[in-house]
Amino acid sequence: MVLLTVYLSVLYVVIGVPDWRYITWDPTVNLVPFQDFTPENLRGMALNAAMFAPLGFLLPAYFDRYRSFVPTLDAGILTSLTVELIQLFTFRATDADDLIMNTLGVIVGFLLSKLILGHRPAVYRGKSDWAWLLGLNGMVILVTVFVRYPLAETLQKMVR
Repeated sequence: MVLLTVYLSVLYVVIGVPDWRYITWDPTVNLVPFQDFTPENLRGMALNAAMFAPLGFLLPAYFDRYRSFVPTLDAGILTSLTVELIQLFTFRATDADDLIMNTLGVIVGFLLSKLILGHRPAVYRGKSDWAWLLGLNGMVILVTVFVRYPLAETLQKMVR
């Protein structure tokens, strides 16, 4: 569970969840898939997929419910959609390409979990429900927005 929490924390830091003081409505939206596709964009697309592969791997490793493809895919799409919606408030673009590539990363992670973990039992044998995953995502986002930046600023002032 610790790895999943750390992963989500890093994910939300990497995508740029801002300090609550800097949240502003700044929608830049591209709903047309691969509209701006160039060979140069391929690296960014691959990085998006790589960023979400751990989610596709960790969910089946931890929870029985996510040993099946569809629940893992649903959780990946939901998490990716959350990331894209957050970007409406962060001076970043909400992009259909990102949603597609993030989901592809979840699929790759899921396939790797099947290959590496095989039929080993999940760490937590009980079924995890959607409320748990939403709660974990929400908690990590709130901590990122309201605690991480003020704590970092306070620590920087103490060091100076």
